Parts: sequence; structure tokens; C-alpha cells
Amino acid sequence: MTVLDTLEEAGLMDKTIVLRFADHGEGGLSHGLREKAYSAYEEMIHVPLIVHSPKLYPEPKETAAFYDHLDLLPTILDLAGVANPESYGVGKSIVPVMRDTSKSVKDLTAFSFDDVFFLPANIPGGHIRAIREGDWTYAVYFGLDGSGLEYELYNIKSDPGQMNNLIFGTPAADLRKEWLRLHQLLTRRFIDAGNLPNSFAWPMEPTRA
Repeated sequence: MTVLDTLEEAGLMDKTIVLRFADHGEGGLSHGLREKAYSAYEEMIHVPLIVHSPKLYPEPKETAAFYDHLDLLPTILDLAGVANPESYGVGKSIVPVMRDTSKSVKDLTAFSFDDVFFLPANIPGGHIRAIREGDWTYAVYFGLDGSGLEYELYNIKSDPGQMNNLIFGTPAADLRKEWLRLHQLLTRRFIDAGNLPNSFAWPMEPTRA
């Protein structure tokens, strides 16, 4: 018997909201990668969030609104009627999106990864900070001593497979401008989240090694 069967039998289905989600995606040999880490590709970071409530959603609905797992706690607290739910963490309640799927509560989503088990601390691929804003995915890879800074920028609309890193080599002037804007946006987002590394001075402008 499933949880949903039990809720139905107990007459609690209309009073219950079930959230289904995952902690990460899987490479599935996309980009020649498997397992779940070491990149900010869509296969890794675009995880499901399914809200199950027959009363709220008698018919299926979808939204293009951004969501971080940091938003989970304030969302649950908001659903439970707790006052000032966003004061308990750095995320934002997505209850407004749940009520109206055309709405959004944030302009971007953020992703961070730190390997503390398998890779040496100074390996660039072991630490990632990334954002997704509109059609852009921007990622910074680094070692904890600040060495080996590497950058990726993809346009998901024109390059859904993320095969063309737009800032590889010598990008054009318009792309350099966009790169700087996204880097500063990423920096502010992770300063607000308290999630930039403190072992080296984070570059306020992206620089080549």
C-alpha cells in the first residue's frame, strides 16, 4: 500500500500536499559523463519538483518558474501557516507559484558543488558555483586554493545540449560583457547565500588562468 492509498483511505487527500523531488540528476553518458557530479550541465542540476494535490490541481499544470532546494523549507513553512517563513533560511517560498503557475518568485536559480570526499582540494572540477538565468547557464569551476579557475557559459535556448562553451578561447566583445554581468550576478547571489569559498579571494571579474 502506498502513501497516497493510505491518505485516500483516511480521507486526508484533500488536506495534504505531497512534494516529490530529487537531490540531483544523473549524467547518463551525456557529455561522456556518468553518475551525478562535477558539472553544472542540465542533466545534473535540472531536477524534478512535483506538487501533488488533487484539490489544488484537479488537472496537471506546469511552470517555468525557477526553484532551488533552499526554497523547500520556507515553502513548507508557508504551507503550514508559519509567519515569516523566509526568515528561517536563505530560500524563498514558492507558494505564490503553486497558487498561480504563471508567476515567479525569483529571477535565477543557483547551484553549488563541493567534493570533500574523493578529489584533492585544489582540483578545479571538485568545486563549482553556477547560476541559471533566463536562457543562460554560467558556471565557475575552481580549486580551494584559487588555482585553475575555469568558466562555462551556455545558451540553453540555442544550445540545449550545452555543447558550445561560448567563452572558450577569445569571446567577442558582446559575450565578454554578458560574461561579466553574469559573473557579478553569480557573485552577489553566493555572497547573499554565504556560499563563496573563504580560502582565497574570489575574483570580482572573471579572469583567465
